[in-house]
Amino acid sequence: MKENDVNFESWYELACWPDDLRNTGLTLFGGWHYNDIPYFDGISPYDSEFQPHPKYNATYILQETLKLFQEEGGMFYKSLMLRFFIHVMGDMHQPLHMATRVTKKNPGGDRGGNLFQLRGPVRNLHALWDQVMRKIHKVKRVI
Repeated sequence: MKENDVNFESWYELACWPDDLRNTGLTLFGGWHYNDIPYFDGISPYDSEFQPHPKYNATYILQETLKLFQEEGGMFYKSLMLRFFIHVMGDMHQPLHMATRVTKKNPGGDRGGNLFQLRGPVRNLHALWDQVMRKIHKVKRVI
């Protein structure tokens, strides 16, 4: 990233930027995108292997970015935090970013639909949701 980083044509592009960044192989911010709350389907919580996500999840990051906006910092820093704030707020409204289905087949959870396999060109339920949203809004990748 440079001080005069990408000019976004729409807020959709800005909102998708953290996913584009992750798709380059930078996984440092991976846990920021979700907060898997378990939905136990046909299995008791006592019989599952579900472990809550660590502290650095979408809920925590959203709270922290709000704090960071109030601190001193340059425009680049605030621009970066704004991108993540908009992205994480959107992720929190995507059901597969906020829940994991815990079943006998996936006692540790389905990782927000990532382990719910589909047949066809889209590999899983989570990827289907993400790809449909990009196509509806005609969002191009910026990285």
